Amino acid sequence: MTPSRRCRKRSVRDERLSIRLKIPARVNLLLIVHQRRVDRAQAVLRHCNEQLQRTESERADQYGRLRDTQAQRQRELNRQGEVIGRRSRQALSAADLVAARNRLDWWSARVEEQKQKLAAADATLLQSESDAAQARLRYQAVEARQRGLVRLVDERGRALARDRARIEDSNADDQRTAATIPAACRVTAKLG
Repeated sequence: MTPSRRCRKRSVRDERLSIRLKIPARVNLLLIVHQRRVDRAQAVLRHCNEQLQRTESERADQYGRLRDTQAQRQRELNRQGEVIGRRSRQALSAADLVAARNRLDWWSARVEEQKQKLAAADATLLQSESDAAQARLRYQAVEARQRGLVRLVDERGRALARDRARIEDSNADDQRTAATIPAACRVTAKLG
């Protein structure tokens, strides 16, 4: 191999190496961008999970209020039943019966209000669960892409290290060959 061909071969190798050196820099920038996406997705997921916990707590509170209201309505019903039972031998006035009926209707209305509020809390909880599930899926997708990109960068780094080692070995072989050529030429010149 002539020295000019060796120089051309080295310049082509050096050019390929410089192109390969630029690729990891671009990939590192991409890694930074993806890490920001992962961080953002993680923050959204954390926010959705916190919101889900709050809505679960609110729903539990609302269910507790419904149970309390139902218990109060039942106590009022029992109380009215006892009053009517005690007065069964006595004449009950229409006003007392209307007042008792109005109290029971009022408690029934409170129970219905609490049921509606519980239904609204259930709908909010369902929406929060859906939002949290979507955020979880988005986070998993972004995080999987990030892991794939990190794996790619690691593989490219190992490939680049192998290429550098191969080029250094090739350069060392070329230098050894170049060093032996003049000695061989001297030996043949003395023989000739």
